[in-house]
Amino acid sequence: MRRPQKPPCESLKPFERISSTVNALSLVYSLSSWGVSWYLVMMASVLHGVVQRLGIDHLADENNPPYQVRTLNRVRVRARLFGKVADKPSRFWVEGLPGHRLALLLVVLVHINFSCENPPYQGGCRGVSFGFPTRCPPQDIPLHPLRRANTFHLLVVPPCGVSGCSENSLAVDRNALTSRPSPPFPWEREKFLEELSPRVPLRSTRGYHLPPPFGTWLEFSSAMASMNSSSPALQSPKTQSEIELLFQEAQRDFMKGDYSAAAKRYERLVTLQPNSAEALSNLGVAYHMAGRIQPAVDALQRALRLNANLLPANLILGIDLVQLGKAEQAIPPLQKVLQHDSANRDALLALASSYFALQRFDQAAEVYRRHTTIHPKDADAWYGLGLCFEHIGEATARRLSEVGKDSAYHYRLVGEFLMEQEAGIDAEEAFRQALVLATADQEGLHAALGFVHLRQREARQANQEFMAELQLHPGNLEAQLGLAALAMEQEDFATGLKALCAIHEADRGYFRTRLSFFISSLSDQSQSKVVDRLQTSLPAQTCSPVIDFLRKELTSPESIVELAEAFGSSALDSAKPAPADESAMTMARALSQSGRYAGCVETLQQGTTATTAPALQLAHCACFSGQFLVAFEAAKSVVRREPQNAAACYWQAEAAKRLAQAAFQQAVSLSPNSWQGHVLLGDIYRQRKNWPLATSHYQTAAQLKPTSPAPFLGLATIHWQNGQNDQAEVELRKVLELDADNPQANFELGDICVRQHRFEGAIPYLKKNLARHPDLLAGHADLGKAYAALGKVIEATTEILRALPMDRYGDLHYQLHILYKRQGQSRLAQRALAESERLRARELQNHRRRIERATKPGGGRQEAEGSKP
Repeated sequence: MRRPQKPPCESLKPFERISSTVNALSLVYSLSSWGVSWYLVMMASVLHGVVQRLGIDHLADENNPPYQVRTLNRVRVRARLFGKVADKPSRFWVEGLPGHRLALLLVVLVHINFSCENPPYQGGCRGVSFGFPTRCPPQDIPLHPLRRANTFHLLVVPPCGVSGCSENSLAVDRNALTSRPSPPFPWEREKFLEELSPRVPLRSTRGYHLPPPFGTWLEFSSAMASMNSSSPALQSPKTQSEIELLFQEAQRDFMKGDYSAAAKRYERLVTLQPNSAEALSNLGVAYHMAGRIQPAVDALQRALRLNANLLPANLILGIDLVQLGKAEQAIPPLQKVLQHDSANRDALLALASSYFALQRFDQAAEVYRRHTTIHPKDADAWYGLGLCFEHIGEATARRLSEVGKDSAYHYRLVGEFLMEQEAGIDAEEAFRQALVLATADQEGLHAALGFVHLRQREARQANQEFMAELQLHPGNLEAQLGLAALAMEQEDFATGLKALCAIHEADRGYFRTRLSFFISSLSDQSQSKVVDRLQTSLPAQTCSPVIDFLRKELTSPESIVELAEAFGSSALDSAKPAPADESAMTMARALSQSGRYAGCVETLQQGTTATTAPALQLAHCACFSGQFLVAFEAAKSVVRREPQNAAACYWQAEAAKRLAQAAFQQAVSLSPNSWQGHVLLGDIYRQRKNWPLATSHYQTAAQLKPTSPAPFLGLATIHWQNGQNDQAEVELRKVLELDADNPQANFELGDICVRQHRFEGAIPYLKKNLARHPDLLAGHADLGKAYAALGKVIEATTEILRALPMDRYGDLHYQLHILYKRQGQSRLAQRALAESERLRARELQNHRRRIERATKPGGGRQEAEGSKP
């Protein structure tokens, strides 16, 4: 006869019979009579570990009176066991608990959840909610309210031997917060830029480690994973009992972080259950967490041969294969994980790292872009994306130097690079050569020449070039930007700000894109005066957005990030109704010539750009309007069809460079106080030759990440660029202690040894550098000089010949002259001497030009005042 129910308020009593979580679950186990004993024992071990992990150990204290559960009357239970719904009271109370085994288990869970109401323990509590996958016996158990947002959502699956459930025993909500630090990503990769032009090596200290937080998910998944037990009928009770005990002990070891002990217990389990894929998977994860990578790979591969669908095993196997340098083998298991969980952060980052290690930068960038779309706040992914686009830009620039060596686009790219390196005279020569070679597309070349003169403080020549650009292309915004910079140099701030406002009104994307270049073209003195002026009175008609952007760029350049435009999706879609017709092209050119680059992009995107001319026009307009991904894909589509197209190579390289800058800026804005962020800021200020700020950021990065060579290399490069060889050598040796094969550090240290005539010591460093970067001309030049000083004539001749394209001053040809004379080859020696004298005469002429420009009447400030437009 069913017992009459009492009012809930009368039936609630303190939970006095059972004073701890483990004892409560043990009682459930003792009461069990329907074949889930093993499951309940597992749950006892799991919950005991969860209690300890979540900081609510008071529940397991025998001396602590259990918290009175006053709200159990609000908990409804519906148990669906093995497809059959068992009738249960809609409400339950303490007196009825022993009669309902599963209900008792649920009360314990509710007890954990509601104990968060106890003020002394609120700080350490976490909500724990249990649910079951649909193919396992569903049990709808709502436990409300979960006391904090910081909640672990655990998906617990009974052993496959009981209910035949899935291979995944636990999924943890990746959005859930955790105070437990993730273990470090074991492998690190330093990346440095190589030469963009054979003349001047492009040096960078960027080398970022990408540490996906694998820890929390892996710990839970390995600790809780169900094991595919052998048939109980084939095992003795003693063996079954040993398996259960080993499993519980392994769980506890994992919860405590003692992965080596857990691995030993899983080894014993695998001995008892050699055909259990889950046991092997757990063993592999334990090895991984203990840092035993090769044994982990072996165990995980065995597990996947038994069950190829174990997602944790696939994920960790992929990660470990990348760590072992087997990136190609890592791709299939990582792709399998993403087929089931397309948003898995760890799998996405590991797959991108695999492609990166294989130098398949296009594919790596695609994965990083996919990741940033799902996880836009992940700084690690933005760093990786920036590195990929840097590599793509470098590779495209090299292709341009091969397929378009005599094209205007090649000299334009070289000129831009040399201008950034403050090699003004050489940049001027490159741009003038581009003007000679350009037949159709000369737009921007006179403006580029104007900026070269402006950076050399040659105001009159700069003004002439800007005006020449406007005569040819009246709406060109580059020339207008140059005139604004010239006005700022002349302290005519009203005119300069007015010009900037007009540019901003014409195309906001262009203004934001080129603002950094505008600032770097001003002298330090002018920049300081602009800052002072922005803090005082301004013309009434000045537009506020320009002031805000200008102030931010001058004071905190890393704070301006325009991702919406830079990484905006491209409209290169074959599903467009029709290709861009002649009228659309005419309109797009007119908009571009008037400086309305965004309008040009919009016009061209209304149709397909399957042919070369519209695609190149789109790349041009998109790059100037700040829509770099659109420009990149448009140029890439042409390169795919016409690999020899120099214009397409130029725009692809330019867009890739800008995408890299945008990605790095986003990474810094998301994590400004990370060590990677400080390295990037150090790079920014080093490029602007703000040595104190650059040094400060590198030093901060070194304090945050003393195991990374990147900050020390940044400091070394500053000293090396300024001729402070002893200080540079100290930092470089720190780099080589952390990464003995670092190519950039080996080159700089070898170069310092050559400068100080330590030729014998220079050779090993230079050889290491050239083994990684055989096309680095400066490395061949230094190695040739070292061999020559040591009397190794043949070796020296070989190296000097390879370095000749970078000879600007004639010194390498003169060295070659001496080497030929030693070998008795007088004709070759005479020819090398003649070329050396020619180069020396040209450099002397350039030097005289610099002196004349600096000392001629009306030069400098007076010239600037006399050249107002």
